[in-house]
Amino acid sequence: FGSSSSSRLVRRTETSRHLPLPFFFTMAVGLIAILLAFVPGIPALLVKTERPPPIAELLAGSTDTGLLLSAAEMPYWSSFDRSLRGDSERNMLDAAVWPTIVIKTGYAPTSGTYFFSEMYNGQPSYLGGEGAVLHYELANNTRDWGASEWLHGDGWFIGQGGHHRYGLKTTSALSDLSNATGWQSRQAAPGDISVTVQEWPVVEVMTGFGPSSGNYVFGGVRNDRPFYRGPHNSMLRYEVPGMYGDWAATYWINHSCWTIMQGGDHRYGLATEKSLPEIPSGTEWHVRKNATLPVSINIKMQSSDVFMDRRMGLLADLSKTDLLKVSDRSPSKKHKVWPSNDVTAFGSKYTEGRPVHTVGLGFQKCGTTMMASMLARHPDTIIGPKEAHYLADATVGECAKPGPPSSLKDYISDCFRGRWPEAGQSTVDFTPTYGTIATVSLLTKVVQTLEERAADGPKGGGQFRFIAVLRDPVERAASALSMRRKNGEGHWAHMSDAALDRAIMRELYLRQKGLDRRVISDGEYVIPLRMWLETMPKSSLLVVNPDRLNDYMTWERIYAHIGLKGQSWKKFNATLTYVNSAYDEGQKEKYAATNTTPYIPSKYVSVALKKHYEQHNKDLWELLGTSAWW
Repeated sequence: FGSSSSSRLVRRTETSRHLPLPFFFTMAVGLIAILLAFVPGIPALLVKTERPPPIAELLAGSTDTGLLLSAAEMPYWSSFDRSLRGDSERNMLDAAVWPTIVIKTGYAPTSGTYFFSEMYNGQPSYLGGEGAVLHYELANNTRDWGASEWLHGDGWFIGQGGHHRYGLKTTSALSDLSNATGWQSRQAAPGDISVTVQEWPVVEVMTGFGPSSGNYVFGGVRNDRPFYRGPHNSMLRYEVPGMYGDWAATYWINHSCWTIMQGGDHRYGLATEKSLPEIPSGTEWHVRKNATLPVSINIKMQSSDVFMDRRMGLLADLSKTDLLKVSDRSPSKKHKVWPSNDVTAFGSKYTEGRPVHTVGLGFQKCGTTMMASMLARHPDTIIGPKEAHYLADATVGECAKPGPPSSLKDYISDCFRGRWPEAGQSTVDFTPTYGTIATVSLLTKVVQTLEERAADGPKGGGQFRFIAVLRDPVERAASALSMRRKNGEGHWAHMSDAALDRAIMRELYLRQKGLDRRVISDGEYVIPLRMWLETMPKSSLLVVNPDRLNDYMTWERIYAHIGLKGQSWKKFNATLTYVNSAYDEGQKEKYAATNTTPYIPSKYVSVALKKHYEQHNKDLWELLGTSAWW
């Protein structure tokens, strides 16, 4: 300030009995600014919020890990009111595959298996049953009561019911807790305690049935034994007679057993009470559903090499394909491709006058049930099993047979009881797995083979036409887990939303390590669509926005694409009302029967999934030639 203005301020201050109101306002604002800047915790007191810390731009992962996010860039996520601070904290997605912890104490509510929840103070935090938690506290953090007020030192603590029950003053890492001594207890918790850090191996399974062979990774605990997930929807698990869902132990093996499942079917079973490492090599397993011996189980240690699915090498190359080269493929000379908009992409009006074989490529939990139900009520459709699987794997599903289909005649005979469509009619086969990354290339080859041999059937054989419906992949992933919990599928039946959060983050981590985890990969629509367009014309595939499935014009386009006559608006509206009502009532009954509700991901999970799908979605809109649908 200049001297004249300074003197004026002094004179006014000396001659005034009271300071002016603007002066008090300025001083108050300044004081608040100082407190906000220099006093920790004041912002949280002044502003009541769900308090996610500021979410920095979610950046691509470092080259050494190949992961997406660092812990410092994570939003707040967990039932605990704690922030994630510091660049030194472990990557949250990497932490999603931390080992499980088995704790035995003299206080029953704190005993059991603990699973990773979040990173806190640079260490993994774990959740157990009945609200139990294992985490690391710092003495200089006033919010860490156990370390700052009880043990007066950094350490590991086990809490339950809002109380610190056990504490260990130590700077040891999680992996050293198995041999740690000196735990202290309080709040009526007896002092006996043991901690086991369980590192889960990778299991290499080799069988005579190809789809069930490969590397299996830990998926959870079931019947007090670990279960493992493998390639092509395979699972290695332990079953007990009389347990819900344990079909093999109850009706096939009639004994506690290890089973290998694939495609929803039990393929192999071994009656035993031994753990996997105790099973001698050369043991003969029971077989069914086209499975053949031998079976070999090899326990591996977890390593980055094990996680790499060889198929992903091909997909990595494919993801670099010039989109223009794919999307500018010459359209069929017989059918002019429709322009893309906010309702559909690709597709064309079918005018050949030959029968049509409509195939729904998927995707799972995107509206395929609704589409199949609507088409089933059209007078000119012939409906087979909704999920036949036949064109991708003829050995599974409701119309299974040994070996792949050799002709269109086989397909009609096995899946539609030999009913051939007339001109203006269509068979309908909606199988959501047709469009998955693992299946789509095989499907194109089978379809091309059947069309080349179409002349062996009556009425000119017919032509295949395809429909795919795409949904926001984050919503799709949540819906997939809701379905598993609602349908009572194994361990999913009793998982809380918090447990499903941890499960989906583990799936995301494994996917980013290169494993084909369908909960995540089924939403990477651009990859299978690119693969599809490498060999099939755009005119044969109609891609549909599910948010427009209740619109009359959407269905007029669907019917035109597969060569069916359109319906009057009155008939369409009556059919739509019935289908939606029946579906809603069916969902209510299923949720009520299992006493579950739809899964709602936490904010952290939603952000992580959105970041994962961000580039996939951008590539998708460029491929389809449309603005974003979600």
